[in-house]
Parts: sequence; C-alpha cells; structure tokens
Amino acid sequence: MSTSRPERKFSNCDYIRAYKSWLEKPIHRSAAAMLVELGVIFAVAESGPPVRSSCSRCSCDVDPHTSTAQSPSVFCSERCEQEFVRDSLASLTFEDCIRMQDRLEMLLSGTRQPAA
Repeated sequence: MSTSRPERKFSNCDYIRAYKSWLEKPIHRSAAAMLVELGVIFAVAESGPPVRSSCSRCSCDVDPHTSTAQSPSVFCSERCEQEFVRDSLASLTFEDCIRMQDRLEMLLSGTRQPAA
C-alpha cells in the first residue's frame, strides 16, 4: 500500500515571501546575486494576480488595488519600492556594473549567429 503526498502548489505570495526573507538575511552576496534576487522578486510579483501581503520594506499591509508601486503585490507605495531597491543595491559599485556588463557581453557573444 503506497501512500502518496498531495503535491503542494506554491502561490506567487509564497515565492515572494521566500525571496523577501532571503534578502533580509545578513550574509554577504555578490552584486550580481542581489540583482538576480531583485529580478526574481519583481518577476514573480508580475507573473500572477495581485495578492494582499505585507510590504517588503515597511511590513505594513499591502492592498495591490491602492498601492502606487509598480509591483503592488510587494510594496505599499512607490516610495517604499524605491527605497527597498536603493537599500538593496547600496553596495553596488561602478566596477561591479562594468564587471557584470563585461560578463553578459561575453555570454551573449557566444550566442550570436553570424549574419548570413
């Protein structure tokens, strides 16, 4: 007799909550990792219907129908959204940006096909 567990479906809110808690951990991450994490938060927030949650910055309740943020399921206001991104990327340097751009160009150059 085998018992199988029902497959748990994760909602956008579950993913957003997981990434928010990951961003809050006080471990050092590379600039590229921070950009990827922020990208994932915004991508997940945009991939589903608006859901009520707490603001990623100030933790107040977020009503996606009245939020002025571009990601209304994640932030209560445009101000909180901007401050969250600013704080998250505060350690990003110009050299980090150049290094990431160089790496992306190198990766993309391998995918470009010569013009026929």
